[in-house]
Amino acid sequence: MSLEQVLQLDKIASSVKKIDLFVSQKTKFSNDYMKAITYKGIILHELGKTNEALKLLYEYVPDINKMDNEGVIALCSAIIDITIAVEAYDQAAKYIKIKQGYLPVSRTSEYIKDATRLYLARKDYENAKHALNQYLDDDISKEEEIYALEKLASIYFNERDYDKFLSIIPKLLAYYASVLDLTNQEEIAKNKIEIAFVKNNYIKVIQEGENFFNEFDASVDKKLIIASYMIRSYISVDNYKKASIVESNFEEYITDEFPNESLEFAKAALDLYIHTNTASSVISYRRKIEELEHILEPTDVVVKKVSKRGRKKEEIVIPELDIIPSDNIITPINEGTNNYANLGILNPSNVESTVISQKVIEDIKTVKNITVSENYSKLSLIFDTMNQIEHNVKFREAFRRCAIEISKQYNIKEIYGGSGDGLHVRIEYSKNDRLFYE
Repeated sequence: MSLEQVLQLDKIASSVKKIDLFVSQKTKFSNDYMKAITYKGIILHELGKTNEALKLLYEYVPDINKMDNEGVIALCSAIIDITIAVEAYDQAAKYIKIKQGYLPVSRTSEYIKDATRLYLARKDYENAKHALNQYLDDDISKEEEIYALEKLASIYFNERDYDKFLSIIPKLLAYYASVLDLTNQEEIAKNKIEIAFVKNNYIKVIQEGENFFNEFDASVDKKLIIASYMIRSYISVDNYKKASIVESNFEEYITDEFPNESLEFAKAALDLYIHTNTASSVISYRRKIEELEHILEPTDVVVKKVSKRGRKKEEIVIPELDIIPSDNIITPINEGTNNYANLGILNPSNVESTVISQKVIEDIKTVKNITVSENYSKLSLIFDTMNQIEHNVKFREAFRRCAIEISKQYNIKEIYGGSGDGLHVRIEYSKNDRLFYE
């Protein structure tokens, strides 16, 4: 069985044994091994064994320095997915930051996606908007642009910032039309009708509602909510006949499966028949509304949550992993190399620091006293940065990374590359500590 086949296994109990057999034939900490292990963790989480999944994944964290970059990224990705799902946001933030350090330049977009997922889960819309807008200003692919616009549109719609929402959707609709994505076109059409209704533009609700049913084979919940808007809009323009036609066409869709949407439709229909003084329909809809409200209202009896197999839902426990042994220090090969260091989890004050604490035992042995310029150690850090840069990285990116490291070490005022006449650096320096000359 190949890794591709492993990662396509259904998320069921029998798949766990298949993964165990696969990893038993692989070198521990290899990319195939780690990707299979992390998928096993995802499966365990899906099966309701979240504690077991987290225990499995966290066992590998102290050995991150034994893995290749792809293995670390896979491990962090799985931990991020699960901790966001169980609302352990501080842990998700920590591993988003660790993962960021291992992402190659070509995959820096994964950081902004992870950070945005965290923001949206926490309903931290301001930071999410800031991150996405800065992401859109970068040189990104069309698919990455659509991803960012989709997230921004969702935030603006939820915040009822309808003008900004409407300014984004033409780009999205053009893209969805080019790839024949009817599902997302349908969702946007529904949202536009809702906005028109909120703004009391009833004629537009009626027109776009009719177009909606002609163009899309919508799901039952969408049909009910659009029909509700149309009934209320027809009532508002005193066209009870058309409202009655809509009601009769969609009454059959009322269902316990979608109680909220069914309740909205029933209330709109009740309002219609109160206006037309149709006693039998009023009585019928009042009965339906009572039944739907009874389904939705919380019961006074406390019911313990249980899993699908009848077991009590487990209490999630995040493994304690505050200290990593000093011989397993995490040192990402490209720490601080992407443009999003000022985004995401680095800024919010309500997210704990992502620095992993370490205990180091001091062991000093005096061999010979010598005087070494501080500049040698600083230059060593700069050359380390240069050595970590892959050969296929463009000069502009290599220059940027080295400039960042140099700026950390010296009081640089200005640094730039001249056109054919070398590198220019202007710094402040003391009399006895000269390193660069302009």
